Amino acid sequence: VSGFLDFKTDITETLDAHLADKDRGVDTGFSTVDQVLHGLQKGDILTIGARTGCGKTAISTKIMLNMARAGIPCCYITTEMSKAEMLCRVLPIASGVPAKKFNRKELSYDDIKRVNSAVADDLSRLPIKIWAHPSPKIVDIQAAIIQSECRVAFVDYLQRCSFPELRRQDARTYQIADFMLRLKTFCGDSKVSVVLGCQLTR
Repeated sequence: VSGFLDFKTDITETLDAHLADKDRGVDTGFSTVDQVLHGLQKGDILTIGARTGCGKTAISTKIMLNMARAGIPCCYITTEMSKAEMLCRVLPIASGVPAKKFNRKELSYDDIKRVNSAVADDLSRLPIKIWAHPSPKIVDIQAAIIQSECRVAFVDYLQRCSFPELRRQDARTYQIADFMLRLKTFCGDSKVSVVLGCQLTR
């Protein structure tokens, strides 16, 4: 067995490396959450779990905007929507125009000005990349993160990802466990954080 951290010989070097890293973690922009997490560190996975229609995508999108406005490169991997549909989720949040009015295209002159302003003065300057795939494998997610050069990746959501086939009665449990292990290992090696949506059924 090798790879120990020996307190007698390694602790000073490890501490110096930690203090030399200028990355202090990434805040979500939600003060209550940030007080608990103290920032998303490299290798962290933050899971947002809720039932259908409870706002997982809305919260993830808001966190992404908060991070990007702070200069943090973000990649949003959506499994339910096209890239254009995802943009239509982002625009109401960024502009402050109610989503219902935006989706129904019932926009007043002032609403249109606010949307155009959000695009020109805010969104077009943000380090955000959106990638859509209906059922990405772990290797697809890894490739998207590497190619986007993001600091934080958003995966929306876990249950729509593709898992390796396992011939066991409780295969789904093992599939998700294997997926999460590989994702966590990749995050640590690549020094990125992931915000992961998770569908709850009960």
